Amino acid sequence: MFKKIYLVSLFALLAFGCNTNDDGFYNESNIEAANLVEIETQGNYTIDNVLYVRALVPRLVNEIGQSNLLDVRQTTGNAERFVFSFLLERKQNDGSWQYVELQNRFVADHGIADAGSFILAGLQYDAVAEEYYFRGGLRLTESGEHRLSFGYNSTSTDKVELRSESPGNHLRLNIASTVNGLDSAGYFNFIVE
Repeated sequence: MFKKIYLVSLFALLAFGCNTNDDGFYNESNIEAANLVEIETQGNYTIDNVLYVRALVPRLVNEIGQSNLLDVRQTTGNAERFVFSFLLERKQNDGSWQYVELQNRFVADHGIADAGSFILAGLQYDAVAEEYYFRGGLRLTESGEHRLSFGYNSTSTDKVELRSESPGNHLRLNIASTVNGLDSAGYFNFIVE
């Protein structure tokens, strides 16, 4: 009888003691902030133009729905970088979309990036300006219909997700930010002539 009570008690302790909050388990937090990423648009695009993407996260972020500014440096344990991704597709003659290889088309300006079938962009922290900043472009080498999106590693179509690279066991902060110019499916559509 004692053994049965012990097993039932152990099972109950384990069942009620489980944490189903994955964010808490993985030490992550999610917030929303408006317009931290911008596509630098122009009226029309021709071959060899560069389409730039810019991202700026100030140290003090105006979080949607909150009255106080969030100090992202303090929150993330002084993360040196935030990362996000974007990719480019070109419409084929049959109407399908094909990913554009970006390795030789990426134009670096500020921050870091890993270019391949998508861009993994890193906003570097600038202690003087007290902000994380990235600016990089894609050289447009083919004519036709194109679309840029931020959904490669994102769960949202109309927002870009910026993730802190926090040191050690410090909180990882995910910021979902709106981007002007995206359609309802999350694409920035444009034509290269």
